[in-house]
Amino acid sequence: MSLVVCADPRPHRVAWEWGSLRLEAGNGIERFHADDILPDSREDCYLSTLHIERTDEHDSRPYYLVVENERGTDRHAIHLNVEGTFAEPLEMSYLLGIAGGCVAAILILICLCIYAVRSKKCCFKEMESSKDAVKECPIHNVRYHPFSSLRRYNALAYAKLAIQYGYELNLKPYN
Repeated sequence: MSLVVCADPRPHRVAWEWGSLRLEAGNGIERFHADDILPDSREDCYLSTLHIERTDEHDSRPYYLVVENERGTDRHAIHLNVEGTFAEPLEMSYLLGIAGGCVAAILILICLCIYAVRSKKCCFKEMESSKDAVKECPIHNVRYHPFSSLRRYNALAYAKLAIQYGYELNLKPYN
């Protein structure tokens, strides 16, 4: 933003003020930089410019140009109004809540995966003991003999379990 001031003699001190801050011409603070005064096209008039980088709604306020020469001090006001939509930064409590929810969801998924793997092993794990052992499936209470030829009832129950857990079946017709 710029202001033109007319003074005779030329101002020897020029500063921009806002809030509790004061910025002398030719200096900068963070996002703010004040240029040295430049002669204007009119006689005894000078241009002073304050640059503000990355403005946001908090920069909306009055700014004052203070000029001083041998004859005294003068103060000129200009009001900056910043309009637009600005994204509000997320508060730390929201970020912690999101992170906690993600961790809880991951733990639940891990528990479900462990349960699914153990359930499949319960019904389809090969017996390490003898060939003639009968295996119980506690999920469906179906008894079947893993190494004998399948009877009609056991074949249907076994097919139901296999399809439910995604196994392929190669069944031969019952004679």
